[in-house]
Amino acid sequence: VSFAMIRVITAVFLKETLQVANSDREAEVAEQMRKSKQLVGRCRDAFESADKSGDGKLSLTELQEGCRTDDMKAWLSANELDASDISG
Repeated sequence: VSFAMIRVITAVFLKETLQVANSDREAEVAEQMRKSKQLVGRCRDAFESADKSGDGKLSLTELQEGCRTDDMKAWLSANELDASDISG
């Protein structure tokens, strides 16, 4: 009888452990998705501010000029990018 009780307790413990691990993975995925959405929003804002013609398209010239601004340099640096990587 005690062997059966140990198996039941072990099974319950294992089930709870797996549920917690699954919950942690779900939280991690949700956090990564939240960060990705934030990055996309910041990227969109940065490109919209560089789009001086207002046509919704970013020309190479607009991109290069936009990368010369302090705001864009700070944004690029915060995202581990470098304005010098853009060439024409």
